[in-house]
Amino acid sequence: MAAALTAAQGVSSASSSTETKFEHRLQITLPFPSERLCRIAQQTLSVDKEPKPDSCRRTMSIDGTKLLITFEATELRVLRIASNWFLDMALLCCETMEAFDAE
Repeated sequence: MAAALTAAQGVSSASSSTETKFEHRLQITLPFPSERLCRIAQQTLSVDKEPKPDSCRRTMSIDGTKLLITFEATELRVLRIASNWFLDMALLCCETMEAFDAE
């Protein structure tokens, strides 16, 4: 299951100085063979939250058989760490579904 990656940089989210500015964004699209497997992956991967929600946030949605993930972070380093961890967990999830899925 290959992933399509799109990166966008320089997106600020707030004009107020009291709100955190998520200036860096990464969008990942993970295609799945079926909508059911896509939903299983979303439910599995959404259990773990970002350790520092004030510096990185993740949103996930489903579009047919595609899992759409968006990361927003205050620093590129935080974005890299969060996305690497997520992709490792997504790979493990896909390998597990491939090994144990009955359909």
